[in-house]
Amino acid sequence: MAGKQNNKVSRTPLGVVKKIVVLGRPRTWFFSYFACLAGLAMGSQTPSLFVTVVALALFSVTTAATNQLNAYTDRDEDEANLPGRVSMVDYVGPTRLRNVALGSFMAVVFVAFWVDIVFGVVMTVAALDCIFYSMPPLRLKARPLASLVAFSGAFGFPLVAGYLLTSPTVSLPPIVAIMTFWFFTYGAVKNLPDYHGDKEAGLRTPATIFDTRRDAVVFAAALLLTPFPLIVGAALSGLIATKYLLLLVFLLFLVYLLKKTFDSDTAKELEIAHTDGFFYAVSVSAVFFLLQTQSVRALALAAAPFALLGVIEKAEFDSR
Repeated sequence: MAGKQNNKVSRTPLGVVKKIVVLGRPRTWFFSYFACLAGLAMGSQTPSLFVTVVALALFSVTTAATNQLNAYTDRDEDEANLPGRVSMVDYVGPTRLRNVALGSFMAVVFVAFWVDIVFGVVMTVAALDCIFYSMPPLRLKARPLASLVAFSGAFGFPLVAGYLLTSPTVSLPPIVAIMTFWFFTYGAVKNLPDYHGDKEAGLRTPATIFDTRRDAVVFAAALLLTPFPLIVGAALSGLIATKYLLLLVFLLFLVYLLKKTFDSDTAKELEIAHTDGFFYAVSVSAVFFLLQTQSVRALALAAAPFALLGVIEKAEFDSR
């Protein structure tokens, strides 16, 4: 009883706000950041500073709300995989966390329609994708293929939204589909560190559908490599610009990452490999953005997140 009273005394409004932000996982916001910037740069029109800031902010809030809702729904598997995150959810209060996330989605859609009708439609679909990734009745993350499709929206929706905000046509360039597929394949990696906990909780993921974690790693490796021959074929056929062949340099890092993941035997080693995979994906996203526009301003926009990632890691401002 005394322990519970101490918990109540230690819970402060500022502490609750901090935990809510941490559960939003700020480091994951940079995927939508680079995707949205790339989309804005791909269009034929130059976006205003206001539109740029609002679009980036809305997708950051959307990503945060997705992570918060995920923490709310995934208590069973988190008991094994991420017990620290369960403690954070208890500190905030599960119902409060859910309401914050759902309220954020509502606010994002409202503001998006205020900015632009087409942008509002894209944000509405993105919000529904994020909500039902974790929430019933769909709970897409519990369906292996559907979970990867839904996960790819974290990059695809901001890329599409950014492009449509600066383009008079709704015809999307082929590279949008290719990069969305690239993020689809990256989704196969993120469940590997949670293999045993997800298996115990009975959650079907792209990893747990395999009998062993090693088989899951082999599948993830094969899937992760598929976008690169696709990029080569699309460039040689003229579907995309040859500048995108520069993304092939990441094959070296990817091979290193896959070997490290394959050699990992413990949950801790897998978590380290997972973090390396995260930096691989953020780096690809940043270079993809820089391929759209080359300027000092673009370099600054690309470098800033990496500096912030260092701060986030040092301050342990992430719930994973």
